[in-house]
Amino acid sequence: LRSALWRSDGTADQLYLALRLAVAAELTPKAPLILDDALVRFDDSRLKAALEILKEEAASKQVILFSCQTREKNVLNQQK
Repeated sequence: LRSALWRSDGTADQLYLALRLAVAAELTPKAPLILDDALVRFDDSRLKAALEILKEEAASKQVILFSCQTREKNVLNQQK
C-alpha cells in the first residue's frame, strides 16, 4: 500500500471517483449522485471515459456534476 500522495493528482482523483461510485452503489443505490469538480484533473481521454461511466450511471439514477470548467460540457456536446 502507498499513500495517495505517491500518485499524481489525476490518478488520485480517478481512485477517489471509483471509490465514490462504489460507495454510492452500495450505500445509496437509488439516491442521486452529486459530484463537485470530480473530473477537473483528468486528462482528455480519461475525462471522456469517466463521462461515459457517469452517463451509464445516469440511466438508473440522477447524476449531478458541478464543474468550474467547460471541458465536460464540450466533451458531452461532441459525443451527441
